[in-house]
Amino acid sequence: MVSVILPCYNAEMYIPETLSSILNQTFSRFECLVIDDASTDRTCTLVDSIAMHDERVVLIKKEKNTGYTESLNMGIRLARGKYIARMDADDLAMPERLEKQVAYMEANPDCVVCGTAYKLHHNGFAIYPPVSHHEIMLGMMYGNVFCHPSILMRTSVLAENGLLYDTNYEPSEDYDMWVRLSRYGKLANLPDVLLSYRLHPSSVSSSRSITQKKKAEDIRLAYIRTRLILFTGSWVVHVNRFWFSVILLVESVFNRKVSFTSALRKVIGTRSAIFKK
Repeated sequence: MVSVILPCYNAEMYIPETLSSILNQTFSRFECLVIDDASTDRTCTLVDSIAMHDERVVLIKKEKNTGYTESLNMGIRLARGKYIARMDADDLAMPERLEKQVAYMEANPDCVVCGTAYKLHHNGFAIYPPVSHHEIMLGMMYGNVFCHPSILMRTSVLAENGLLYDTNYEPSEDYDMWVRLSRYGKLANLPDVLLSYRLHPSSVSSSRSITQKKKAEDIRLAYIRTRLILFTGSWVVHVNRFWFSVILLVESVFNRKVSFTSALRKVIGTRSAIFKK
């Protein structure tokens, strides 16, 4: 079974269509946990109406608005499925989304996260993120290469390692989660467009873009540090990862007007004398 975690807040304009896209999946063995963050509009009324006709929809009402990431973590704790799928209250899942993702995860037991390609709802423009684990690991040195509401996670990995979304990194909590999950298995994106992603002024990507970029930068640098491994006094770095790090350093020097030494010290996270002027 799949547990679809769908947080929402004042989503009356989109929630019926979003839920319809989930309920019409070709894969039918799922529960859809709609976690309402104390909405003040008709969101709960609409979800209740849909849940009356389909027991797979479960509405969880929070008495107090505690935020998006807290809703996600509540969903993880309540999830009963072998896999956890993410969905936002204003996006649309293609009919074969869950079927294709579950099939991939079943065929690849070492995979812990599986995302998909997606399209922008307002113009149909398709976005194809890196597909293979190797490409994704390299791509995460530049930023988040997953579309959060497209992913499917292996529940057992979260439970066994006590993994929840970190509220300190909101609204880049998903990027941080992928970095941490990469320690326990492989990451993948399906090349199929299986999500229609709605971008509008009230979405997190638009309304909190400055904060999101700052948090993402912190995660990115921390991720790079974990890829620079110190063995008996010498740096052992995969060649491709090394050059990605060099590129990041050059970006820091030329775009932020800081010294190479300062940029290098920030990336590696050390004050070793070999990096001092």
